[in-house]
Amino acid sequence: MTAARARRRSRHARRWAIYACWGVLAVAVAVGTWVGVRGALAAQHLLEAKSLASTVQSSISKDPAGARAALSQLEADASEARTLTSDPIWSAASHLPWIGPQLHAVSTLATALHATSTDVIEPLVSATDNLNLSLFTPKDGAIDLTPVAALAQPSAGAATAAAQASAEVNSLDRSALLPALRAPVTEASDLLSTVAEGTDALRRTTALLPAMLGADGPRNYLLMFQNPAELRTLGGIAGALALVHTDHGKITFTVEDIQKVLPNTGEPVTTLDAATLALFSEKPATYYQNVTSVPDFATAAQLLQDFWKRTQSTPIDGVISADPVALSYLLSATGPLSLRTGDTLSADNAVQLLLNEVYLRYGADTPAKANAQQNAFFAVAATAVFNALSSGKGDPAKLIDALGRAGSERRLLIASNHPTEQAVLDGTLLQGTLPEASDDQTPVAMYLMDTVGSKIDYYLQVGADVSWCGAPAVNTPGTASLNVTLTSTVPADGATALPWYITGGGAFGTAPGIVGVAVTVYLPSGMQLAQSASTSTGAPITVFSDRGRTVLRWNENLAPQGKSAVSIRLATDHASAPLSLVTTPTIYPIETSGLGNSCG
Repeated sequence: MTAARARRRSRHARRWAIYACWGVLAVAVAVGTWVGVRGALAAQHLLEAKSLASTVQSSISKDPAGARAALSQLEADASEARTLTSDPIWSAASHLPWIGPQLHAVSTLATALHATSTDVIEPLVSATDNLNLSLFTPKDGAIDLTPVAALAQPSAGAATAAAQASAEVNSLDRSALLPALRAPVTEASDLLSTVAEGTDALRRTTALLPAMLGADGPRNYLLMFQNPAELRTLGGIAGALALVHTDHGKITFTVEDIQKVLPNTGEPVTTLDAATLALFSEKPATYYQNVTSVPDFATAAQLLQDFWKRTQSTPIDGVISADPVALSYLLSATGPLSLRTGDTLSADNAVQLLLNEVYLRYGADTPAKANAQQNAFFAVAATAVFNALSSGKGDPAKLIDALGRAGSERRLLIASNHPTEQAVLDGTLLQGTLPEASDDQTPVAMYLMDTVGSKIDYYLQVGADVSWCGAPAVNTPGTASLNVTLTSTVPADGATALPWYITGGGAFGTAPGIVGVAVTVYLPSGMQLAQSASTSTGAPITVFSDRGRTVLRWNENLAPQGKSAVSIRLATDHASAPLSLVTTPTIYPIETSGLGNSCG
C-alpha cells in the first residue's frame, strides 16, 4: 500500500469517526430533547393532578358535583402524565446513571397518581354520586344502614389500590434525587399516604359499622367513660358506664350506676399474669376503676365484662371507651346543649365542667353523697349528648371529624367479642394495644398513672419527647434520649383551698395538694436502658420485663407549683425507623420541645 493511499484511508476513517461522534451526539441531543420536553409537560400535568387530588379528597363528601368535575380533570392530567413518561425512550433512559433515578421517580409518580384517580377516587366518587352525609343522620333514633353497606365493596377495592400506590412512591430512593424533585416526591408521598389512610379507615368503617349497629340482629355494648382527672395507663379510671343497645340502626342508651352494677367486693374477677401483677398489682382485676391500668384495651375490656358478669345477665358484644375530651369534640358537631341542671354544656367548657367544676361543687360532701351527685351530673350530661346525636342534631361532617380526632388521640377505643369484627380493628389506634415497631416508626410507649386516689391530675401538665442521638444507620447500634417533664399547676394553697375529693385528703398516704404520678415506659423490642438512671428526686428507676420488652418505672410526687424533669439514655443494637412516642391521652396537649437531652 502506497503512503498516499494509506493517508486517504486514514482521513476516511477519521471522517467516519467524526460522523459517528456527531451521530451519537445528535441522538443524545434528540433523546435529551425528547425526554426534556416530555418531562416538562409531564411535570405540569403532575402538579395539576396533585392539586386536583387534594380538591377531590376534601370535597367528596361536601360537594359531590364539584368532586366529580375535579375528578374528570384529575384523570385527564394523570393519564397524560403517565403517557408522557412511559414510552420506550423514557423507559430506556431511566436505566442511565444520575438521570435515570430522576426519570424513574417521575414515571412512578405519574403511574401512582393515575392509579389513585382511576382505582381509588373514581370508584368512591361513583359510589357517593347519589349519597350525601345527611343520609347518615339518625331519623327517629335510627341510622339507615343501606348507604353504609353500599360503600363496603368500593371502599375495599379503593383501599387496596391506594395502599399499593402509596407503597410504590414511598419505595423511591429520595437520596438519589435532585432537591428540585425530592420536595415534590415527598409532598406526593405524604398526599398518597393520607389517601391510603383515609380509604383504609373507610374500608374498616363500612365493614364494621353495620354489624355493630345491629344489621344482623340486636347488639349490646358497654360504653365506658374514662376520667383522665385520675390517670390510668389507657387514659383514666372507669368513671361512668352506659349500656348501649343497637338493633337495625336504632340505638338506645342507658346510663348505669357503675358502683351498683360493678361492685368492688375485694375479690379478683380473674387471675392476672405475673408481669401484669409485677407492674400493676392485682388491682385491675379487683377494682373496676383500675381495668384501664393495663396497656391493652382488649384486656381492659375483658376485665370490665368480667366485673359486669358478676352481677348482670345481659350479654355483651363488646366494649367502647371514650373520655370527656372526646365528648367535647362531639359537642363541636352538636353545638351547645342545655342541661336540666341549669348548665350549658359546650365544646369550650365540657372538659372543665366534667373534670373539675363538678368536683368543686360536690367534692366537700361525704364520699357517698359526693359520688351520687357527681354520677347524676355526668349521667345528665352524657344523656344530653346522646339525645342530641340520636335526634340528628349534629353536623355529619363535623361529627366524622370529631370521631376521627378522638380516634387519632386514642380517646376512642373499641373491642369486639366477634373475632371477624375485632380483626377489622387490628392495626388501628381504635384497638388500643401496645404499639409495635414498623418500617415507618419505632414507638416508645409512655403511660401515666395517678398514685393519690383523687381527681388532682386535672392540674398536671406533661412534656415528653424521644429522639435518636445522631442519625444511626439502619440496623446498626444506636442510642436515644427520652425526656419527661411533669408540672403541677395546683394553686399554692391547694392543700386547703381545694376539696378533699380533688386532693385525696391524704387517704392513701399522700399529703393533700401533692400530684402523685407513676410513669411507666415500654421500650421497643431490643432497646435497653443505657446506664443507671434516677428520677429528679434521686430515686432509682426500676426495670421490669413484659411481653419481651424492657419496661421502666418511676414515681414522682409534685408539690403545688412543683416540676420534675427526667432525662434517660437508651441503647439498641439495631436502630431502625424514626423514633416516635405514644402516651396516655392526657387532658392537655403534651409538650414536645425544649425538654432537655441525655445524648451529651
